[in-house]
Amino acid sequence: MQKTIRIWTRESKLAIWQAEFVKTKIEENGHECELVLIKSDWDVNQMTPIYEMWIEWVFTKTLDMALLNNQIDIAVHSLKDVPTKLPKWITLAWIPERWDYRDLLIHKWDIDFLNEQSSFTVATSSLRRKAQILNKYPSAQVEDLRWNIQKRLDKLENNNHWNAAVFAKTAIDRLELDIENKLVLDWMLPAPAQWALWVACLEIDKELIEICELITDENTKICTEIERGFLTLLMWGCSVPIWALAIIDWEKITFKWNILSIDGKQKYEVEVEEDKSNYKTISKIAANRLLEKDEVRSLLASFKKN
Repeated sequence: MQKTIRIWTRESKLAIWQAEFVKTKIEENGHECELVLIKSDWDVNQMTPIYEMWIEWVFTKTLDMALLNNQIDIAVHSLKDVPTKLPKWITLAWIPERWDYRDLLIHKWDIDFLNEQSSFTVATSSLRRKAQILNKYPSAQVEDLRWNIQKRLDKLENNNHWNAAVFAKTAIDRLELDIENKLVLDWMLPAPAQWALWVACLEIDKELIEICELITDENTKICTEIERGFLTLLMWGCSVPIWALAIIDWEKITFKWNILSIDGKQKYEVEVEEDKSNYKTISKIAANRLLEKDEVRSLLASFKKN
């Protein structure tokens, strides 16, 4: 490829870090790249909670238009934010190895409040995190927290009412932030495809696709395909508290999922284990086990009403 590959990124430090990661990997294979900064709708409107926007592609549609208008050659997304049904003419080019998908509780003082029955307040903009917190700690109060990582940390520090806030562990690690008061939430399942990157380009750009396919991580591609396939079968996006995680251990795949009501009072979960060679069937098996429950179908129907 003779031309310089134009890679889109948002202007946040974390988005730039991710785009730089992709740029470095492609350049290591002998291809010149440059970054192009573009604002998404989320960057422009940071006052409305994401779930109230009710737009599955709020993070990605600006990038899709830039690809279609030939302003860029590659768009770098967090895969959890990508719609399960891709726009026409745009395709997956590359999925690198997944990073740590776990979440962190960053607290202001100590964590004694987690062992008490009294109410405490946690901040997060994610409905999924909110539902799991309320399920584990029914007395908790959850308040919305938006903006970029540093602004969220500042808001936590300056709000005397908040005990803690939830952040993605990889985001904190990638920004090399030195935070003392943090707790890894091993009990909290991630969003489908959380902390996998999705590198998109136009379907007609066969040369670029070939370049990216050489550095795709097979296990990450399989696991995220299972997680997103499960979400597709349920016909839901990022605005519903559905969590999914596929893990490959040698030739075995374990797939865990759960769905909760937004208030955390209802929770349904299943675990499926299959041979790696059968990975294309796992999403359907898990979805069927979920949908055979009348109470789960009722819960899903309630989300549509809301």
